[in-house]
Amino acid sequence: MRRIAPQDGATITAASTNVSYSIGSCSGHSAFTVDATRAGTYTLTCESGAAGQHFVLARGSGIGSSIVIGVLGLLAVGAATALAIVTFVRRRRARAASLPAR
Repeated sequence: MRRIAPQDGATITAASTNVSYSIGSCSGHSAFTVDATRAGTYTLTCESGAAGQHFVLARGSGIGSSIVIGVLGLLAVGAATALAIVTFVRRRRARAASLPAR
């Protein structure tokens, strides 16, 4: 791995989480995080000193933040639904209590 200076527009650091994937015959895990701080074209390469060893570079963003946002969204919808039901029931009971008895 070649270290990139921040002034080059990107930084490479060891992955802070262990994310793995398996799609068909390809599988792997996160090893590094590349953060591009400026728009531009970047070339990523990977080399090994071992004969016959090969690497595949996969890129993408993590899904952790998407999961958190989804769970928080579901909690918000659930809370709003519960509030709407409680409000409906209380108003219905108050309206029924204010009607004259038959």
